Amino acid sequence: MRILANFLLTLCLLDICEAGQEVVQYAKTRNVSTLSGTVVDTTGVAIPDAQVCSMSAGWKTELQCTTTDSDGRWALSMRPKETLYFLRFVKANFNQVRIKARVTTRDAAPLTVEMPVAT
Repeated sequence: MRILANFLLTLCLLDICEAGQEVVQYAKTRNVSTLSGTVVDTTGVAIPDAQVCSMSAGWKTELQCTTTDSDGRWALSMRPKETLYFLRFVKANFNQVRIKARVTTRDAAPLTVEMPVAT
């Protein structure tokens, strides 16, 4: 019984820690020429130390991760024959952002990801 009570308490504390954080998922797939870009806040200021991960199609499994540098820049390696990537951006005190990116030379633009502050 004591183990169950500790387990439930831990779950409650985890929910409190994540309170106010939401997931922002862009509906439109972004065309990019490389798996790289910049992470900024809603005022355009670079966000250092944000985690950027390439995820499995169901957003369940991290396939490859990196961290933004002091200027908010990041880059991931592309996988052979893969063109569609599911990218997740995470930083404490910010809402998580999810973006689908298609690597292509057609209509490609630099990937700047805006992370809203968690409320």
